[in-house]
Amino acid sequence: MTTVIAVPGVEDEQSFSTSARHGAHWVHRPMDAADQAQEILKTLASINIEDGTFVWVGAEARVAKAVRQYLLESRKVPLQWIKASGYWVKGQADAAVKDVGAI
Repeated sequence: MTTVIAVPGVEDEQSFSTSARHGAHWVHRPMDAADQAQEILKTLASINIEDGTFVWVGAEARVAKAVRQYLLESRKVPLQWIKASGYWVKGQADAAVKDVGAI
């Protein structure tokens, strides 16, 4: 299992305890950049995604959509192996986008 996690700074990183093989990739960005995907996409470019890997994305809606598009177009991950949801929308209270392919 591999995770890419965006947090404001190193002080926000957490430890994960699991019996699974796990690699965490931390992306540091300020909260006012929470709707920007560039650093996450740069991190994803350095990660090997093997055939048959299911990719789950939960992020700000614009970030989730950008990651989904990157996975489909640049990494050629089949659509059926991706679940991308915008769990929040920057600047909008109580907003979510369950399927970013629809936006």
